[in-house]
Amino acid sequence: MNFVQIYGAAKGVRTLSLAWLVVLSGVSGLALGSNDQPAAPIPSGTLIPVCLSSWQNMCGLLDERGRWAAQFVDRQLRYLDEGVWAVLDNGWTEQLLDAKGLPLARMRSNTRVEAFSEGMAVLERSGNSYLNARGDVVLAGPYAVAGPFREGLARVGRFVRDPDGGHYSLGFIDPQGRQVIAEQYADVQDFHHGLAVVQLVDERMGAIDRRNQMRVPATKRRALQVVAPDRLISQADSGQDSLIDGRGRVLFSAQSIQRAGEGLAFFSNNDKHLGLLDLRTGKPVLKAFAGPEDSSWYVPAGFFEGRAWIHQTREVEGRNGQEPRWQKRILLIDSRGRVLHEGHGWQWAGRFVNGTASVFVGDDGGGNLLVDREGKTIGVNLGPQAAQVREASVSAWSEREGPVRVFPMRALPEEDKVGDESAWVDSRGELLFVRSRLGCGIEQLRSADGQPLWPVDDVAERCVLEAERQQRQPQAQYLSAADQGRLQQLREANDTDLNLGPEAVLRQAAGLPVWPLPLRSDDQYLSDRTGWVEGPAAIVLASPRMSGQLTLHLPAGYRYLPPEAIAAMRREETTAGSTQEQDGDLTWGVIAQGKDPQWAARVQLIRTGRLRRPSDQELEPEGLADTIRRYDYGSPLDAGAEGVQSTSVTWLLPPQWDDGHQRLSWGLSKLVLGRPKGNSVSGITLVQTVQGNESLVLNVPVYRMRPAQAAAVMQQLALLADAAVLQPGDEPATEEVVSERDAASLITGSKPVELAEFQERLVQVLERDREQRDERIRSLLWRALATVIPLLLIFWAGLSRRKRQRGG
Repeated sequence: MNFVQIYGAAKGVRTLSLAWLVVLSGVSGLALGSNDQPAAPIPSGTLIPVCLSSWQNMCGLLDERGRWAAQFVDRQLRYLDEGVWAVLDNGWTEQLLDAKGLPLARMRSNTRVEAFSEGMAVLERSGNSYLNARGDVVLAGPYAVAGPFREGLARVGRFVRDPDGGHYSLGFIDPQGRQVIAEQYADVQDFHHGLAVVQLVDERMGAIDRRNQMRVPATKRRALQVVAPDRLISQADSGQDSLIDGRGRVLFSAQSIQRAGEGLAFFSNNDKHLGLLDLRTGKPVLKAFAGPEDSSWYVPAGFFEGRAWIHQTREVEGRNGQEPRWQKRILLIDSRGRVLHEGHGWQWAGRFVNGTASVFVGDDGGGNLLVDREGKTIGVNLGPQAAQVREASVSAWSEREGPVRVFPMRALPEEDKVGDESAWVDSRGELLFVRSRLGCGIEQLRSADGQPLWPVDDVAERCVLEAERQQRQPQAQYLSAADQGRLQQLREANDTDLNLGPEAVLRQAAGLPVWPLPLRSDDQYLSDRTGWVEGPAAIVLASPRMSGQLTLHLPAGYRYLPPEAIAAMRREETTAGSTQEQDGDLTWGVIAQGKDPQWAARVQLIRTGRLRRPSDQELEPEGLADTIRRYDYGSPLDAGAEGVQSTSVTWLLPPQWDDGHQRLSWGLSKLVLGRPKGNSVSGITLVQTVQGNESLVLNVPVYRMRPAQAAAVMQQLALLADAAVLQPGDEPATEEVVSERDAASLITGSKPVELAEFQERLVQVLERDREQRDERIRSLLWRALATVIPLLLIFWAGLSRRKRQRGG
């Protein structure tokens, strides 16, 4: 008796014993049934990806015994095939791991690595290239289009512009990068069984061999697919499908031929007709599955390990005025078309992997089942983890490499079990480990016997931090058990830099849109474009508005992007109506350290007016902070935009006066909240007011930076600024001379004219708004009176008339 029959009997018999109810609810029927041919265990050395949210988001790789091979905080994992794992940071590939979880290579920032095939993978960055498992680029490209290697060849191509906009021109290369088939096709598919489907510019489709000989003649088709040696499925524009050989000769036709796999494919001529086709002979193995007139067939996938599932649905009339419902049954068939098992009430069935498949019965029917190649339920031992399986089963990773199933569960109401859980089960039905959500909100991984695997030693501390993160009071039991030293360690470890990636850092400094990346049609990153000046070099900053020129000495290891290149990029990427150019005349260039910088500085010269030698007053940082709070976010010496904002200042370099150079310097980290558009900005700024009318400003626009990193960056900015040399020029005309300022007035924060004018306008606007509000109130009152008084008069007249009628 299978699980469905047992469950149906249990549902109809009210006197079912309590013991059976416990079994059914505790293990959801997974412990029922038998398996005549046990599935193979997990292959030795298999690693299983697991992600947990235990205050920190942690992903790692475990072996079948629950031992960690690798752990990563705030990272994701992806299997790239051929024994290679990728560690991802916000979607970018950060590093590669081998089949044991050991590091293979660290990747350059802002890169993505696709799946490995035949020892190489596509590397996406500034055009596509190919790398090996050690992370070495073996085919540099760049290719506008690049596909995986199949049967020793990979499809590559370029984009060709024409009067109609353009099209791709594709061909194939070998592992040495040699062009084996010229880039001449509008579209191509990967090689399979010695053939590759190609599409010509006139949209005709055919198939070529490795010598570029057109084996299947190119004609107008809707689709063409290689499905077996010397066999293809062709779909005509009319919708009719045909099985053809390698010369294009038709072997079999039907309304639909689909789900090809392991030498077989399904065909049908209408929704009620379904047959099985032998691709080698071109003859049906089974002409049709018989079904009721009001039924239809659906095949979710082709054959895997000699088995396939067929779904049949039928609309059933509702009883007693109820809505019609869909009745489903799922058939398990072998490669000869024989029905091995029929599952009534099943909702979904996955393909077979390592001898087993997962079946979803449904919430009312008990959740998930694990079945063997005969459709029999495999007993699953959940051990002490009494839970009810719910929702659909998913594989831990790609099923072709995934002998482990993850069963989402909902725990039974117990004190140590709260919320959702997930059980990792191997192909024999043996429980590997369980992810549980504790009462404090964090997730914990447990072994099959219930022992905690992670976290273990700092559960109380993580529970406290999780409560703080959710802005609620930690539970007393965790608060009393938490170690303050460990709490501080976890906080510091979690205070990581906000890694936007070097491309975002550079674009932010240049004032270019940050997302999406990249924005150019040639897929070239800003760090790889031409125009960069490599250090050591002397950068001259000058302008007709300046009284001289400033020379900035760029050390080795630094790069400089001049203002002309930035202006060209802005014109190219700025959309109509954008306000992106608001500070374009102030941006002279961008300085970065290396090709993949963690920070980039915007170099600006700001007209500030002359500075006289300071008086005897001491330079007070707080006084300067008061002045800075009145100015815009772009530069502390820039006039502020209209709007209410709050600026917080953290000093990294207190104000200093260099008497020899007559120069005032300061460095700070600044956060501006409540700008006119409602967003917030932050940054690290170094300002040196030099002789003449200008100040050199090095601004690093970032959204978060740790204090230690900010201090290190400020030191590098100070070295760059101290090496700057001003070459004074002719004195400007009298009308161009900006009024002098002394350092004392700048520090004490005398109110700038712009702010005073803004405040005066603000008072006028508020007064005008008050007058308009009063006028609207008076108008509404008059309208109300004009409406109410006539109504009262009519009502009074009606009452008087009624009284007279009664009196008469």
